[in-house]
Amino acid sequence: MHYINGNWLAGEGAVIESIDPAKNTVIWSGKAASPAQINNAIDAARSAFSQWGSLDVDTRIEHVLAYAEQLKANQDLLAQTIAIETGKPLWETATEAAAMVGSRSSGFQPPKALQLARCFLQYRRSQHSLALRWIG
Repeated sequence: MHYINGNWLAGEGAVIESIDPAKNTVIWSGKAASPAQINNAIDAARSAFSQWGSLDVDTRIEHVLAYAEQLKANQDLLAQTIAIETGKPLWETATEAAAMVGSRSSGFQPPKALQLARCFLQYRRSQHSLALRWIG
């Protein structure tokens, strides 16, 4: 399945399969996107980029933080999926998933950009709150 312009669509291209390297069994199979679907996806991405650019910075930061929360909520599933797809041991893929999430318990820190986004948003909220008190 391919997520194109807000819709899940079955691929119309060639069949692709993911093989478990440890068991040599098919994990999943699906169809690649067709050239027309790829062009539609590119057009949708260009449109979404314009829409994204028109959002204020606080809204964009909220979206990025929501994405980070989804990564965190699905950290174990990410680790298991990477392990099955690559044949790596779970302890190693758990470390990779923790790096994506930026889990402090794993010894990893959130990416600097995410740390800065959180600080900036907290600052903006405090300034907004302060301004409301001055006006109020």
